[in-house]
Amino acid sequence: MSNKAKKTILLILIILTIAFIFGNSLENRQSSAQISTAVYSVVSRMLPFISHKLLRKMAHFFEFMVLGSELVLYLHLCNKKIEYAVIIGMMAGAIDETIQYFVGRYASILDVLLDTSGVVIALLLFKYLIFPYLIKKESNS
Repeated sequence: MSNKAKKTILLILIILTIAFIFGNSLENRQSSAQISTAVYSVVSRMLPFISHKLLRKMAHFFEFMVLGSELVLYLHLCNKKIEYAVIIGMMAGAIDETIQYFVGRYASILDVLLDTSGVVIALLLFKYLIFPYLIKKESNS
C-alpha cells in the first residue's frame, strides 16, 4: 500500500475518531448517563471491581489513546514530529470539554489532562516500543 493511501486511511480514521468523541460530548446529561449506565451494566458483570466513575474515566483515556495512536502514525508517515500528537490531542480534549459545558454537562480540566495522558501513553508506546521493534525487525530482514 502506498504512503498516500496509508495517510488517507489514517486521516479518515482520525476524523471518525474525533467525530465519535465530539458526538458523545454533544449528548445531554440524561442521554449520556443512560448510555454510560447501559455500558456499565454490561462491563460490571465481567469486571465487578470497576466503579461507574472509573469506567467513564477509562473510556476518556482509551478513546484518546486511540486518537493518539492514529495521530502518531499519521505524523510519522508525514515525516513530522510525532510529539505534535500531544498538542493536537490536548486541543481535542479541551474542545471536547468545552462542548460538554455548552450542552449542560460537567466540564473538567482534569478530564483534559486525562485525555492528554491517553495521547502521551500512545506516543510513548510508539516511540519506545513499536517503532524500535519495527526498525529492528526490518533490519533483520
